[in-house]
Amino acid sequence: MITNKLISNLKILTFLGVLCTFFTMPALAVGPILPRSQVTEQNINLIDQFGGRVYAVSTYAHYAYVGIGPRMVILDISNPTVPVFVGQTPILSTSITNIEIIGNHAYVMEKPDYNDDTTGGLRIYDISNPIIPVSIGFYNSPFIPVSVAVYGTYAYLADTNSLRILDISNLAAPTEVGYITTDPYTGGEILDVIIIGNYAYIAEKYNHGIRVLDLSNPAAPTTVYQNPSRAATHFALSGHYLYVSCHGQPWNGGMAVMDVRNPANPNEVYYYSAPEVYGSSVEIGGHYAYLYIEDDNSGFLRIFDITKPRYPELEGTLHPAGGDDSIVAQFTVYQNYLYVAALGNGLLIADVADNDAPIMIDRYALPSWPDSHAFALVGDYIYAGDTQTSQSISQPAGNIYIIHTAAPTAMPLAGVYRTRYAIDSISVSGNYAYIGEYNASGRLHIADVSNPLTPVEIGVYDAQKSSQGIYIRGTAIQYPYAYLLIENSHDEDYSMLVLDITNPSHPQKVGELTLEYLPYSIAVSNTYAYIVGYDQLNIVDISNPAAPTSVGTYGYPGNTIVISEPHAYIAHGNLSILDISNPTAPTPVGTPIPGSNDVTISEGLAYLTSESAVRVIDVSTPSRPTEIGRYDGVGGMNVLSKDTKIYVLNKNNGIYILEHFPPSQITGQVQDVAGTPLDNVTLTLNDTLTTTTDATGVYTLTNIVGGAYTLTASKPGILWWEPARRTVHVPPEATGQTFAGQDFIGHHIYKAATPSKSQVVKMNEAITYTLTLAYPTTQTVTLYDPIPFYTTYITDSLQSPIGITFNPHLQAITGTLTLSPTPIELSFAVKVGIAGTVTFSPPLANRACIMLPGQTISRCEWSNRVVTATYLWNTYLPFVIRTTN
Repeated sequence: MITNKLISNLKILTFLGVLCTFFTMPALAVGPILPRSQVTEQNINLIDQFGGRVYAVSTYAHYAYVGIGPRMVILDISNPTVPVFVGQTPILSTSITNIEIIGNHAYVMEKPDYNDDTTGGLRIYDISNPIIPVSIGFYNSPFIPVSVAVYGTYAYLADTNSLRILDISNLAAPTEVGYITTDPYTGGEILDVIIIGNYAYIAEKYNHGIRVLDLSNPAAPTTVYQNPSRAATHFALSGHYLYVSCHGQPWNGGMAVMDVRNPANPNEVYYYSAPEVYGSSVEIGGHYAYLYIEDDNSGFLRIFDITKPRYPELEGTLHPAGGDDSIVAQFTVYQNYLYVAALGNGLLIADVADNDAPIMIDRYALPSWPDSHAFALVGDYIYAGDTQTSQSISQPAGNIYIIHTAAPTAMPLAGVYRTRYAIDSISVSGNYAYIGEYNASGRLHIADVSNPLTPVEIGVYDAQKSSQGIYIRGTAIQYPYAYLLIENSHDEDYSMLVLDITNPSHPQKVGELTLEYLPYSIAVSNTYAYIVGYDQLNIVDISNPAAPTSVGTYGYPGNTIVISEPHAYIAHGNLSILDISNPTAPTPVGTPIPGSNDVTISEGLAYLTSESAVRVIDVSTPSRPTEIGRYDGVGGMNVLSKDTKIYVLNKNNGIYILEHFPPSQITGQVQDVAGTPLDNVTLTLNDTLTTTTDATGVYTLTNIVGGAYTLTASKPGILWWEPARRTVHVPPEATGQTFAGQDFIGHHIYKAATPSKSQVVKMNEAITYTLTLAYPTTQTVTLYDPIPFYTTYITDSLQSPIGITFNPHLQAITGTLTLSPTPIELSFAVKVGIAGTVTFSPPLANRACIMLPGQTISRCEWSNRVVTATYLWNTYLPFVIRTTN
């Protein structure tokens, strides 16, 4: 159940405890990306995703099913304190709002992408093998799905504005058979649904309360009970008692207990009142009820002993998370542990064996609330800042997750560096990471990351500007100096500090420059620092680090600035390019490029990200930028690149990994079987893009984006092609894609084998033969194709027109068929079998032929391809090698 209030307090985890989670987590599996009808893909592929906010959690047997960002992750919780990754779904379009496990199926609710109305709804997965969840059905919900209950062959899906009744007798195709709508503008938002007997209970916020529906006719349920005095948000059933969490004002929040032995007329037997709070969710574990409630400043769990359901006893209180930006979305109970989906705080785990004194014990370690200012890529490692909150301190705490990128479809976590306060910036240079905190004094941590598995703090610098909150907004390193952007949020003053980091364990301040505006990003090149922020660009002469001097401010606001001499690139919604050949007089180059929260530059390419797209711009000529890559539907606040990989930081969905393939060409030549070039042959790529050969038989297909394609050749009068089609991978197989064509002259039958002649076939493996036949005029013929020596026909493998069969007496494929200029195909398979002790067999001719009426085999027209094979084997190594004479 998703709540809408803020909560506080998350327990600090020990560094060792977090690392335990890292090292028990294997490489993440990757499945196919689900289709997005509105996605535009140009030279960029989405290949993986990692981390994200945690919205949903459910447990079944010894597995936890967790909605992390845009996919469901499955964890083995046999050891509840150390969850182990076992599997995950492919990347979905948006975040998961709820997960319900029913038998061997997971019902996953996905929030719609408002830019694409074909996404969002109910996805059904077969989880009988939790390592590889298999998608088997999808229902596209018109609103945000939040809860589902299954009764018989029907699923009842609550999607905030309605209750959708789905026939799931065929799980592969859930079909809507009816629905009940509510009016959310008068407070009737549906938040939960549960089935009791032949009745559905739905929780509707505010004045609609609890409603009970008779399901005698599943397609048209009727209301038999409604209690508007209880603004229900969530249900949990134990025996014949229903526990209901209730919303707050204008009524008291809390928990109702209802006797539902007569489900059509429930009887409230107890109410726990929590004035001016929001009862958001309730779950049952053993003989305890766990009620999560919120006020304007915090959220906490009340734990009740329900041994006597009519008289619950309050036993303990737990603060599962905290901070003004923290929300508990959902929680579940497994054995003596609570698993809490806490959005930006990730998946939290609490020990509730002693309900009088429950304790938070762990956090499943993934970047769940990444900070857009703390994202760096050096060598094979990404450094991603992540903010969480802590139970024992009032300020947020942070992690730097160190992620290995050498195998981008696995993205294993290598290590973690933990700070006491929120992380606001990071730069990595050489063997050191420079990490800026937000805290009372503004602290820069210097960590040795020469071994990313075990980052070690070696130095700290406190700005000590005041006793109030200090942000280190940005860091830039140009050895032997570090340049820090400082924001004093209390006094509203801003500055750039210069630190001497010659001795990284004892950084020393050597200079400072007061700034007149809020700074966001800094880049250093040669003797100048370039600072962008709320409303301007400031260029600073740092030739004397002890006395940095502003040489001018200019009206170029920005979120990020990148220097690639002699140009500066400023991202601020648009991308502005400035010529900084003369740093005292920067001049704009061209017109701003729209759609850029962040930019990184590499080898003449600008990689941009916005909220909903990733783009690659060729800026080798900055005055004429050209878009050469785009992927719509995925975006974020930060972008990094290395080689062909693009890494995008999304605050909700973690890190997206994409790959950029520059446009390529496919070239080749077409000849006839005699080697003579064929002109005017049409080459078709994926049935859409075409070109023709020139007088030399050469063809070229241009501007081909990365991917796998099917290439075919065609020309009137050509009967068949060798090969019949090609699968071309771009890159790298973009050249040398040749074809050979065969016309009608003297040949009306063509034979090919799979595997091809160049491959080794083991004894008892199958070989498939394919015949292609045609004739210049309509003609009836007899086909004769003997089964090759040392092989056995595989029963029922023949795929052919009527009239062709396998004759066991002749040991041949034979029969009568009618040919025409339009080619027909037939195929059959044989199994290779070898007996005896000889070291090799005599060569054998594997040919097929056709005979005209009245002809005998002596007048047979044999196939143009003679597949001659010599089978070699050894008593101890029974392989078959086929070669062509």
